[in-house]
Amino acid sequence: MLISELIMGSWSVAIFRLKKSRKVGCGYYLLVSSINSMIMILLLTYKFWQLVLSQMSYITHRSILLANCVSTEVILKSCLASNEWLDACVAIERMLSVIKGVSFDKNRSRTIAKRVIFPAINLIMLTHVHEPLHRQLINDLDEDQQRIWCLSSYSPIMTKYNTFITLFHYIGSFSINLISALTIIIVAARNRFKVESGRAFKKHF
Repeated sequence: MLISELIMGSWSVAIFRLKKSRKVGCGYYLLVSSINSMIMILLLTYKFWQLVLSQMSYITHRSILLANCVSTEVILKSCLASNEWLDACVAIERMLSVIKGVSFDKNRSRTIAKRVIFPAINLIMLTHVHEPLHRQLINDLDEDQQRIWCLSSYSPIMTKYNTFITLFHYIGSFSINLISALTIIIVAARNRFKVESGRAFKKHF
């Protein structure tokens, strides 16, 4: 699975690195999204094996486990949320290209994409900056062995904030994708209706 996902991710990155694929801003959004996806696959694989090895007591150094505890989950959440918003950016650009038609400015689209991507990712990471402060290692004392778990503990206020941020990232990006898709369908249908009406009108002369 890891190898197949990495191969697919590498192909995606290779495709969107081509200048032809980056004639508009969508290419830049999809390039960064592909890189994010590869990072997530690598991190998930690393997290899985780190968990297995730590439970088998092959990794017992507490500082290493704590570093993994406070960093891996934050990076995963940030990459996932970034991909959701990058997909939303792609949806917005496609909607604008359908609305504007031939007057759609490709150069401006590329410029906006370059200016939006990294500030947006930084802002998304800032929304998860509280995570490392509330994650800790817990010793699970079993009858014959000791396990160490990474757990998060939030105050009531931080629980509400964490819930809000999670919902904001997913509902916000989903809403943009939905609105963009509906707008594209409506505009495309209206344009098609105008063309067919014009053809029907010309047939009478």
